[in-house]
Amino acid sequence: MAITEETRNLRNTRLSDVDLPDSAWLTYAVCAGESDSCGWGGWIIDSLVSDRMGKGLSIHERHLCPKCGKDLFKTGASVKFIPSDDQSENLAAGVVYETIPMEMSRDSHQ
Repeated sequence: MAITEETRNLRNTRLSDVDLPDSAWLTYAVCAGESDSCGWGGWIIDSLVSDRMGKGLSIHERHLCPKCGKDLFKTGASVKFIPSDDQSENLAAGVVYETIPMEMSRDSHQ
């Protein structure tokens, strides 16, 4: 499958190309909404806020369980994160990291 110029540009998005959040709210969510839910639990991004722009920023709002695909239930456990002024690379120089090649299928955007 050939990569279009638009796709290449999207893949090459850098920090300077996007609106930055001033804070993020993370909430612990569980897969426990139905009798046959799988019980998965983990952190989700609940909201991103840009104080400078006076608005919320785009997030993926449909919170589905990564294990079984059912809707997640947001618990009362939430925490606010504020980005560090130090936004240097999070990978250490000289360390060989194991990576897995990205594969895309035709159905990947459903």
